[in-house]
Amino acid sequence: TGLARDAENAITVQPQEPERVGAAIAERREERERAAAMGAAARTRAHESFGVDAMVEGFQRIYEEVETR
Repeated sequence: TGLARDAENAITVQPQEPERVGAAIAERREERERAAAMGAAARTRAHESFGVDAMVEGFQRIYEEVETR
């Protein structure tokens, strides 16, 4: 699962579609509350995926896997 989730915490667009990139930016400028909500969701997802707790859990899984070998 990727970090970016379209319409939840990001707007995903193909790089070959510059018109869509521009439209997405314009939409977020017009919908400030929606943009703020998406930013908050992105921040939460990043913290859950890469925060200290996630890092510790990842190391713990590695140690447990190595320990059982």
